[in-house]
Amino acid sequence: MKTIKNYGLLSLLMTLLPTALWAGSWGDKPENGKTYIISVGQDSKNVLTPYKFTWQRETGLAFQSYTDGNDAQKWKFIAVQGKENCYQLVNADGELALDMALNNPNLHSGFPCMWSQNIGNPNQQIYVTKKGNGYQLSAVSAKNHKTYYLSTGHLGNLSPAYCGYEDDENFAVTALFKEVPAVAVKASPDWENAMVFERNKERAHATYMPYSSTKAMKADGQRYDKPWLEPTGANYLSLNGTWRLRWNQGPKPVLLSKDEFWGDGVSTVGEAWNDILVPSCLEMNGYGEPMYVNVDYPFEDHQPHVRMKGDLKNSVGSYRRDFSLPEGWETKRVFLHFDGIYSAAYVYVNGNEVGYTHKELTT
Repeated sequence: MKTIKNYGLLSLLMTLLPTALWAGSWGDKPENGKTYIISVGQDSKNVLTPYKFTWQRETGLAFQSYTDGNDAQKWKFIAVQGKENCYQLVNADGELALDMALNNPNLHSGFPCMWSQNIGNPNQQIYVTKKGNGYQLSAVSAKNHKTYYLSTGHLGNLSPAYCGYEDDENFAVTALFKEVPAVAVKASPDWENAMVFERNKERAHATYMPYSSTKAMKADGQRYDKPWLEPTGANYLSLNGTWRLRWNQGPKPVLLSKDEFWGDGVSTVGEAWNDILVPSCLEMNGYGEPMYVNVDYPFEDHQPHVRMKGDLKNSVGSYRRDFSLPEGWETKRVFLHFDGIYSAAYVYVNGNEVGYTHKELTT
């Protein structure tokens, strides 16, 4: 009899980005392909940072103190072809770019935001021109052909200082740049890769149940007459029942390591783990909030990246259980079948990854 020591299912797994060390000096002139921090104070206390104020629908920007290891405070400059001293400023995590959001020709001021990369979009074509002992940053609106300048200030007693734009050059900030090592961004995870839907998985087919013979199949009268019922004489082992669950949620799901979750011999004793019946629905068991979505998506249109809208959160359900294969299965091919997983899953057996899927209804 073969014993499966542990079996794990991870529904979503996020990739963490490495940090980079400080380099360069304040006053560097931006160059194509290099990465910088941008300050309006010639120090690390006023660094351009993605930030979402409460009134903003999209993530905006602010000037905050630099946090060691925060790659989101670093910007890669990509030259816009045919335009002198003009760059796209891509956030160092490799996903979004600074966008001036100059979509209303009647506004004199407003707030830039973080948006999907599109170097052909004039809102993302930032001109860097000399101003005093630093530089000013501006963009030209495609709506009214006016130039708008990056600015800053405080709204009442709110902190931090916002990053805005004005059509008056007198309000333009004087920015300084400091080069830092390029951030090494890992390849996109499987669920953000349009070329990966599955790994080590059988091709989709109609559901079938294996029997040792036609006679054995017909002898299973309940299943033979009513194929939606659980078989009693098939080469089949149900994994339905009580599993151990470790659940978490956030803007980006928490990465669970081999030692925390899917490794051989990981303990499921402790407050982090709970019992849950399988099959079941996480949300209907009190894990997260159920969402009814019929004409919209709960995530942003920033493909291929999976980022939740507003204050919505993404979650990870990490399931474990032990079981033993029936006697005589040691020399047989064994297939694992799910009636459905939502929405991406890694499967681990005895501390080894054995498959991946994000075709949730063909698993």
